[in-house]
Amino acid sequence: MLPSAKRLGVLCTPSIRLRKPFLANVERAAIDTGFELDPVMVNGVDELEMSFLRMSKDGVDALIVQPSLQTKRAAELALTTNLPAASPIESFTEDGGLISYAGRSSDQYRLAAAYVDKILRGSRPADLARSTADSV
Repeated sequence: MLPSAKRLGVLCTPSIRLRKPFLANVERAAIDTGFELDPVMVNGVDELEMSFLRMSKDGVDALIVQPSLQTKRAAELALTTNLPAASPIESFTEDGGLISYAGRSSDQYRLAAAYVDKILRGSRPADLARSTADSV
């Protein structure tokens, strides 16, 4: 989408436990695709605006927003700073982000309901991981 992009910002919340695996996955992908990575830690909504100003000043070409952040505000700031932004939140594009890459919530709820139905009918949860994907 952005062939000239070389520097990728990653907006994260340091206090969220899922930050480490999220950032690790982005780092692996950045290495594989040749991006220079710029992780930006944000402790709350009040720090978002400053982080976008910093990324713009530092030459970040594009941004990935951790899903635990306030993605609506992040999308708004991405628009005002002309920073292409992506997030694994389905509604991110509705809020103004450039792209989202996520499973559809309706599919996830349907699959969860299928698991609950099987458990209530007597299936052992440990057996479902092997069988439900094929039969749902």
